[in-house]
Amino acid sequence: MTNTVSIFILVIFIVMTLLVIGISMIQNNLQNLKSSYILLSCSVLGWIINDVLFFFAKDTEQIQLLYDTKLPFVSISCIALTLVVLRFYRLEANINMFLIAALFIIPILTAFFSATTLTHSMVRSSFTIIELAPRRNIYTDNGFWFWVNAVYSYILLSSSVFVVLTQHKKLPSTYRVPSVILILGILVVCITNVTSVLNVFKMAFDVTIIGMCTFLVFVQASIFQNSSADFLVIARNDIFNFIDESVFILDNNRTVLDTNNSAKIWLSLIGFKETSNFNFMSILNYLKKIGANVNAVENTFNDIDIYFSLDGNNVFYSLEVKEIKGPLDKNLGLYVTMMDVTKYRLLIHELESAAGIDALTGLYNRRGFNQKCEELDKNEFLPLSIIAGDVNGLKTTNDTKGHQIGDKLLNTVSDILKLACPSNSALCRTGGDEFIVLLPNTDKKEADRIICNIQENLKKQENEFFTPSMAMASSTKYKLEENLSDLIIQADIFMYENKKSRRGI
Repeated sequence: MTNTVSIFILVIFIVMTLLVIGISMIQNNLQNLKSSYILLSCSVLGWIINDVLFFFAKDTEQIQLLYDTKLPFVSISCIALTLVVLRFYRLEANINMFLIAALFIIPILTAFFSATTLTHSMVRSSFTIIELAPRRNIYTDNGFWFWVNAVYSYILLSSSVFVVLTQHKKLPSTYRVPSVILILGILVVCITNVTSVLNVFKMAFDVTIIGMCTFLVFVQASIFQNSSADFLVIARNDIFNFIDESVFILDNNRTVLDTNNSAKIWLSLIGFKETSNFNFMSILNYLKKIGANVNAVENTFNDIDIYFSLDGNNVFYSLEVKEIKGPLDKNLGLYVTMMDVTKYRLLIHELESAAGIDALTGLYNRRGFNQKCEELDKNEFLPLSIIAGDVNGLKTTNDTKGHQIGDKLLNTVSDILKLACPSNSALCRTGGDEFIVLLPNTDKKEADRIICNIQENLKKQENEFFTPSMAMASSTKYKLEENLSDLIIQADIFMYENKKSRRGI
């Protein structure tokens, strides 16, 4: 290709680049991309103008200078391309002025070495003009710094490709069109660079310029298509960072890869010091260390309830774990959401108390027990027997196995009571491990038989987590004038004596 044809092609790309710069100056939809996009456009424009001047130059020193001063334009174009990609996917949080200043060190040094006679050998160890016309042909031996600049440019280009591919996967398929356009632009840059290095088309200028100019057009096209995808990225980031729930992103080894703002604030409030590359289980272990009740089935990691005191107030958190699935249903990692459910727990407790029903067991609570006492303390229900019971080892189970296992123990006891007691009896859970059964039309002998039946059934429920047992005792009201409260106290005293002596009935 002759010098004239090369100049003609380059002038076309100068006009195209100037149009792109003009359009970008008046565009509003470039938003955070604008500065990086204009930097890329200007560096490509400088690169093209430098090549045009190279073809017009006649003096050997001028030709050599222009041949080498394109190198900083190449690396600056790669820097700007990387910044465009990062800002396109709204990863500007990773960009600061110190990083940008550091990125420009190599291009600045390259420009200095290229323009300075004493250091020029670091860029080209030799420079020979083989032919000036009709096709400009140059032979060079590249110096050490040329390869530094080249490797640096390829690292930046490779980083851009990596960011595009990884971020593209995170977008829902419906919103990938702008990202696909950007990928095509990067692909054109890579292809033109390879053809330039291999000199496939025997061009007198670096055809990577064509790839860069094409990329500018593709960025414009992707921005045009980006309104919905851009909204999605903004919404996704805002939701992740501003929801009240604490969110943790984990890999399959449970290492915390990322957290949202709520999680960072929560970790700071509880005094957890680690900030990166820590295992999520270390948070749960830390909570246990500061006295929290972490309610989970042993060796499991899902649907965990956490209870502890924070600034003098009791707080409850519900932790839920979900798998992150990739293509072919491959498990890529986990995300954990932690919700403060304190107000809901308090509301449920108030509703339970008002309703007279214990939510855990389905039995009557203390309020329901008092109502049943009033209802059954009548002549028609005599004899009225009372069974007082206390679950053995509930606190130990809670402390060693977790509250979820403790809840299972309470539910097991409740199920046995439902099974062993008559259908007309009132089954009540009056405290944490305390139960009372009201048996209408039941004498003392029958009440003691029911206790034996309960004890026998409890023995059959032994499992790997606990062996359920209860200390139990009974009392019976035969006459209406007898005080029911005194008989309940009497049954309670007998029961605690049995518990203290480690005897059943």
